[in-house]
Parts: sequence; C-alpha cells; structure tokens
Amino acid sequence: MNRNTLIVIAAGAVIAAGAIVYLSRTSSAPNVEQTQGAIVLKQPVVRGSFCVQPVSNNSQKPVVMDGVTEALVKEMKSVGMNAGLTSDMNGGCDATIYTEIVELGRKSATLDFRVSSKDQLAPVLSATVKGNSESRSAAAFASSFAPKQNNDKSREEIDRASIAAAFGEQVKRIIDNRDKLTAK
Repeated sequence: MNRNTLIVIAAGAVIAAGAIVYLSRTSSAPNVEQTQGAIVLKQPVVRGSFCVQPVSNNSQKPVVMDGVTEALVKEMKSVGMNAGLTSDMNGGCDATIYTEIVELGRKSATLDFRVSSKDQLAPVLSATVKGNSESRSAAAFASSFAPKQNNDKSREEIDRASIAAAFGEQVKRIIDNRDKLTAK
C-alpha cells in the first residue's frame, strides 16, 4: 500500500466516525421504519371525568384525614370538573387521580399526584405541588373539611389550610395540562 491509499482510508474512517457521532446526537426522532415497531404510548383520552382515589398521608406526621379526599373532589367540582370519589363513580371515569401528602411543614404542605388515563398504565401527568396556609383562599377552603376532632385546633387548622392550598395548586396544574389529558 502506498501512502495515498492509507490517507484515503484514514479520511474515510474519520468521516464515518463523524457521521456516527452526528447521528447519535441528533435530537429528532427516527422515522417509524427505522425503529422497527418501537413501543409508543397512544394519545391519552380524558373527557373530563375524574375518579379521585383516597388521599394518602405519607408525611410521617399525624393528620386527621376525615374529609380530605372529599375536599379535593369539592375543589375540582368548583372549577367545573366532573369529579367524584372512585367508589361513587362506579368505574365510569376517563382518568384516575392519585394524591399523596408527602410533607407537612410549619405552614406548608407538599403533595405528589398522578393522573392516569383508564386505558394506560403510565401516568399522563405526574407532578409535585406545594400549598401555603397563609393564602386567604386556603383558609376559607379549609373550613369545608370535616369537623375537627383534635384539641390542638390551631395546628390542625394550619395543616388543613396548607393541604387546601396545595389542592388548589393541584387543580390548577391539572387545568394547565388539560391539553395533555384530552385527545385531539
């Protein structure tokens, strides 16, 4: 082999390596023919009918949970959503909402929630929201919870107002992402 042939082979190898690097970093998705039947989630279908699973408390702090799930349903209905407890909807839901209280601070509550379409395993929407008890609407909404049963009413009122504010943020997040939840 002469020197020119070695240079041509080396140049071809460099061009091939560059092409491989370029193609591996391209942000566009490959054509369907190239994926050979890759698994793709179909468009979620939610027509505004939401089943609400009981809210769970994973905050490691005691909270009287009476009426908490019903308060979330009430908040959703107040903005025009067709929502109800899973037990009341008899399976007639387009989506199910799972909510967990993950942290209760001094004046705040953090919730994790997922919205799952009835025909999909993967959540359509998954988010974390935070509510602050100092919000005026949260204090008014907290009064809609079941009657208080604890002697430490001020602590419980603060927790309920925080949770209520977080529910408001949760509903806003669902409304903001409604295009993800509705089939086109």
